[in-house]
Amino acid sequence: MGLTITEGVSNGTVEDSFEPRIHYSGAINAGMSGGPALNSAGEVIGINVSGYRFEQLVSFLVPAEHAVALRDRAPTEPVDIAALANDVSEQMRIHSRNLLGALDGAMATQVTSGYALPAKLAPFIDCNAAGRPVLDDPVQTISINCSAKAGLYLQQGLFSGNIKYSHYVLQTQKLDAWRFTNRLSALTSARGTFGLRQHVGPYACEDRVVSLKGFDASLLVCTRSYRKLDGLYDFTVRVSSLNGTTRGFASHLDMYGLEFEPGMTFIKHYVESMGGNS
Repeated sequence: MGLTITEGVSNGTVEDSFEPRIHYSGAINAGMSGGPALNSAGEVIGINVSGYRFEQLVSFLVPAEHAVALRDRAPTEPVDIAALANDVSEQMRIHSRNLLGALDGAMATQVTSGYALPAKLAPFIDCNAAGRPVLDDPVQTISINCSAKAGLYLQQGLFSGNIKYSHYVLQTQKLDAWRFTNRLSALTSARGTFGLRQHVGPYACEDRVVSLKGFDASLLVCTRSYRKLDGLYDFTVRVSSLNGTTRGFASHLDMYGLEFEPGMTFIKHYVESMGGNS
């Protein structure tokens, strides 16, 4: 369509956001990323970045000062591609440290159907909950989903630097212990099929039974390394309560583009924060 100008309203910087971003009530569609956002005086206030998927006129801009900083450090001579890749790796490692550093300290929990599970861990983490009040369903499920929304788009097929976690709490008065356990086990799989092979290696997994506060749980931890971003890993964690015949939970934790040791430390605190009795 050539040069296209859309109109909208700048609503200022988003308060609860890990990275600075401006909330823009206007249309930003695929292909507009990287374009300038101008105020009424023709000044660049931000760079078009993204919109919420499946939402209308909820878009975001990177504040213009970041573009100025990028311009000021642009090299004037030809550069080595390998050196640029190392620079990106270091930036991602810094992002990883900042993200986990913002989540350091005591892990907040919330009790759901008798289980204390990790809750909203920081202001920039978005959480939502839902139930399934289906009368003819023999299992009642409460689901809680949280995301830091801190991921960085590096290139096509490579979106990294984020933390997501979900809990699924199940109760039944209709199923026997075997059928209920089978229903709960269906929530503990970790296929790890996402991610392009050119970017990430295969997952290596380890599972064990751990003793938590008031119950035993099955713990599965999987990790994989990035091929071209040195020192970065993805983590997939699945925790599920054991021995409950009418009540139980499964918890999913997925982390992308973090350093190994800090990532494992976070996983340890995440799992050890869980409590309850079954």
